[in-house]
Amino acid sequence: MTDLFREPFPNSTWLLPKQDSTRVFDDATTLHFRDAHNYIHYLLYLPYRCRNYEKFFFRDENQKRIESVPWLILHSDQYFLPYLFLMPCFRPELDRLFPNRETVFHQLGRYLFSPSHQAWGFISTFYETFLSKADERIGIQIRVFNDSRGKSTPLVMKHVLSCIRKQGILNRTGNRAVLVASLSGDFYKELKVNAAGVGVYQASQEESQRLGDASHNMKAWVDMYLLSMCDVLLTSAWSTFGYVAHGLGGVKPWILQIPDIGGAGDGGEAECRRAVSAEPCFHNPPDFDCPEGFVSPVVRCEDVGKGMKLVNQH
Repeated sequence: MTDLFREPFPNSTWLLPKQDSTRVFDDATTLHFRDAHNYIHYLLYLPYRCRNYEKFFFRDENQKRIESVPWLILHSDQYFLPYLFLMPCFRPELDRLFPNRETVFHQLGRYLFSPSHQAWGFISTFYETFLSKADERIGIQIRVFNDSRGKSTPLVMKHVLSCIRKQGILNRTGNRAVLVASLSGDFYKELKVNAAGVGVYQASQEESQRLGDASHNMKAWVDMYLLSMCDVLLTSAWSTFGYVAHGLGGVKPWILQIPDIGGAGDGGEAECRRAVSAEPCFHNPPDFDCPEGFVSPVVRCEDVGKGMKLVNQH
């Protein structure tokens, strides 16, 4: 955390001293919600594939059970905030805090995730060198899943270029700069060839994702922040990396959803849709029965059929 971010709270810290964090985690329990109020430390997991007892968190009556717990340790890899807007116990306060629901992540992210001095050095140097003089900055984030050998690169590139042409992303006049964010350097090379007269740049080429690698995490954070500084974004479906970039920037991206990447054919025609809001998608929410007359603050995500995202109005 200290390598990537500056402390967001003046005269305080969001990091527990090591001895306290060790004690809290050692004492924490993951027992059923009905027993939560009996413990000082309660450990709650809300992973992508929530088990039934973990989904109890999203019920109003169970919030009463945990509000008296002194230490609630919550671990999640999901942006589950959209579902809290569906819960009566949270909705009034959330509406007061965020009258514009389409900028929730933008406001929270800009406040909480301020780059460390080292990260800002990388960001500002790259931006000033390659992007600052452009009239328009275009960010293209390409994430290919389940393709460790890069066999689908030509197919993905075909769809990226098709989306760029159909939406006229590079047709505007003026000095434009394109930032490519991808683990692979192949897309950067192809775009340099196909985007004549436009500056194409890439900050890093890591080739593979390396969990727990501090240097790798730093480059990822720099890429995300640089993308957030672009005026136009084209991002990859299902990619939380892309969600962070357009959420921080408050930009409604074009979302590229390439069908059947691992299939035998050419994958058919890719969808290239404009997002209805800059909010990230909650990939795997619990089911919600919408009462009659209820005006929902969420819609289904463009890229994830079951997912939900915040909007101001349908």
